[in-house]
Order: sequence, then structure tokens, then C-alpha cells
Amino acid sequence: MPATWSVIKNRHDGNGEVDLSATPDILFTRAFHRPTGLTADEEVWLVVTGLSARGDISLNGEFLGVVSPEDLTTGFDITSRLNLRNELELRLFAHGVFADENERPVWDSICLEMRTAD
Repeated sequence: MPATWSVIKNRHDGNGEVDLSATPDILFTRAFHRPTGLTADEEVWLVVTGLSARGDISLNGEFLGVVSPEDLTTGFDITSRLNLRNELELRLFAHGVFADENERPVWDSICLEMRTAD
């Protein structure tokens, strides 16, 4: 979801003037299916890059970890946690985003990577 904070805030209140101190976090969810054709020597990693706010990330209700803008790329091995149908949750703590950052993207990419197990 390539979007800026101003787009997110406009969806939130209709005018882009959300007081982020009063709206401390924003929840993003995404449903996806387990990748098909995985072999025994493949792992599935959830990779987050270019995040612009600190937050928590969960898969199927299970906490994976904390993500932060200080980490350019964060990855989680989710192979053993995958179901046929999955739900990813990213809760961003938007209180660290200031008005002069409204045109900053929320993140660069959140994707699944198939890797060969070591």
C-alpha cells in the first residue's frame, strides 16, 4: 500500500487535520493465502522496508515483533506460522509523525519472500 500520511489521515477524518496525539495508532490489515508450491527446503519471510513510524506486527493474531523506522529492513520467518488463509496486522504508533511529514510514505514495501533454508 504505497500511501502518504496525508492520504491515511484524510481517510480517517475527511480533511487531513487529524490530531495524531489524539489518534496514537492506526491499524492496517491484509489477508492473504499461503503461497503454493513450497518445497521442504523453502522458508517464507515477511519483509518490511522503509517504515516511517514505529509499530507492532502480528500474523494470525500472533505477535511477530516491533518494527521501527530505524531499521531500514525488518524480516520475520513466518513459515511455521502460515495457515491456508492468513491475516497480517500492522499497528503503527502515529504519534511520532508530525505535520511536516504528511507527504512521507507510510512504508516502502511489505512483502513475502521465498528463501532457501540454510
